[in-house]
Amino acid sequence: MKNVSTHAKIIGAKVFLTRQHQEISLRGLAKKTGFSYSYLNRIEKGKTVAKAETLVNVLKALGSPMKENKTWDTWLIEDYLPKVYSCIYFSQYNKARKMYHELRPYHDYFISSFYFIDYYLVMCSMIVMTHIAYEKTDHYLKTCQLLEPFMTDEQKEIFILNQAHHYMFNKAFTVAQNYLKPKLKSFKNQQIQARAYYLIAVSLTNNYTQYNQAMLYYQKAKDIFDAHMNFDRSHRTKTMQLRLFAYLQQQDKFNETLADVSEYAISNKAENMYSLIQVHLALSHIMHERYQDAIDVLSLFTMDEGAYYFLKAYAYMRLNRSMEAMDIIQKVKQCSAIFSYNLEAIGFRIFERLLLRKVNKTTLNDLKNYCDQAHQEKDLLMVQIATTLYVEKLKAKRAYKEAYNYKEKYLRVLFAIVH
Repeated sequence: MKNVSTHAKIIGAKVFLTRQHQEISLRGLAKKTGFSYSYLNRIEKGKTVAKAETLVNVLKALGSPMKENKTWDTWLIEDYLPKVYSCIYFSQYNKARKMYHELRPYHDYFISSFYFIDYYLVMCSMIVMTHIAYEKTDHYLKTCQLLEPFMTDEQKEIFILNQAHHYMFNKAFTVAQNYLKPKLKSFKNQQIQARAYYLIAVSLTNNYTQYNQAMLYYQKAKDIFDAHMNFDRSHRTKTMQLRLFAYLQQQDKFNETLADVSEYAISNKAENMYSLIQVHLALSHIMHERYQDAIDVLSLFTMDEGAYYFLKAYAYMRLNRSMEAMDIIQKVKQCSAIFSYNLEAIGFRIFERLLLRKVNKTTLNDLKNYCDQAHQEKDLLMVQIATTLYVEKLKAKRAYKEAYNYKEKYLRVLFAIVH
């Protein structure tokens, strides 16, 4: 068991969390147990080492006794946690998902054990970062938010990453940046600090006005990973830089980085990394209107991610291979969970109508809104695709002036980025 002061703090955390979940006030608990409000308050804050009998009575009143099984506790702390966090931080999400199912049967025990904070935190990490059992996200996030004052410094840093990942998954990029930036220099775990730099860079990459700043954050993340011999994370960082090199039309840097990370991914059998590399290569081909090259790359593998299907469907459509494009769209419609990004979902609906030759006033209006929203959200790829489609349809309708205006708007954005 833990030392006395730590033990008191954990008991206090358990009392506090259970009381919050049951929506019982401190005064209500005082009535239930016969102990004073101030005494229970000191127990919750770990400021008093109460007698074992007292703690048993308080927890019994809450219907939440503490359990102890040294074999299971040792397995969780010494074996399970190091392995699962390694899987999460190296983006080995398939392994992490399997490990989630390995831990889940012990749920009833660990939420009542002395390691319940570790349990809630690792479950939160797996759900937020691997998106398994995502319907439980709110429960675990809110529980960890309640437990944060009772966490160790390292546990707090892990939870900060979880919260940032959650913001990113919901496309709240500015919120994620504002949440992480003030905390960057306070991280004691440098691997977590590097991941925080990396997440900020990823969020900035989604805004074409912030590409240069994103490069700086990627570089800071890479430098820390390299310094601590975390070459896997370093190469993942360089993999994400490929997207920026494609957008900035820095072909030499793109080719050099592509060769470097591809060699690393192949030699280390890093399938997730290799797939992401190929998606960015396909993206580069599409940016340069090399649609067949994009198809050739994307046909080498499959990913259950929106970007993969979106690029593939668009490339098929540009090659007038309507049947293949429609097959992808039908698959995506059957699995809407693939998409978390609104612009991709809008794009797919427009692709389908164009393929079905439903080019009417409604379609043109939707294309215009798609184009305007892409500019508003500052997503360069979507701006290019939406502008290309809209300008073509405007020209077909002989609306040359509006077509010219939108083409000029896109070229101004591209000129500002490249220069």
